[in-house]
Amino acid sequence: MASPDNFDISETTIATGQLISLDDWLAAGTPADAVVAVDSDANLDAHYAALARVESIVMALPAFADGRAFSHARKLRDRGFAGELLAAGDVLPDQWPFLKRCGFTGLVDERLADEAFGLRVVSQVYQADEQQRQPVFRRAPRA
Repeated sequence: MASPDNFDISETTIATGQLISLDDWLAAGTPADAVVAVDSDANLDAHYAALARVESIVMALPAFADGRAFSHARKLRDRGFAGELLAAGDVLPDQWPFLKRCGFTGLVDERLADEAFGLRVVSQVYQADEQQRQPVFRRAPRA
């Protein structure tokens, strides 16, 4: 796997299949058995429904401060995407809990994943998210 400094999503292969770029996937007729590579700066408004049917999506994050991938992940999950959603590119280990809350299921970089998955996480969050649809003030009190 390439480092975030020279990451090229087109050179990545995921274990479940060969990546296909968003443009090539659209040109191929949006096959559901694809692993689609999406850049976070892509305009996906017209494609969320079709993307919700694919097996896996790899979202490229060009910079750790770029939050568009988080928004795309949440929109994909809200529109029914139930497959594997992986983050690739310039991801920091401490971003993992936030990526997960938005709907990501993993990280492409195994070294980064090992480090990120080993971090302590906050056990209770105030806001609603992909995993907990109710904010803390609307949840039943714990016994």
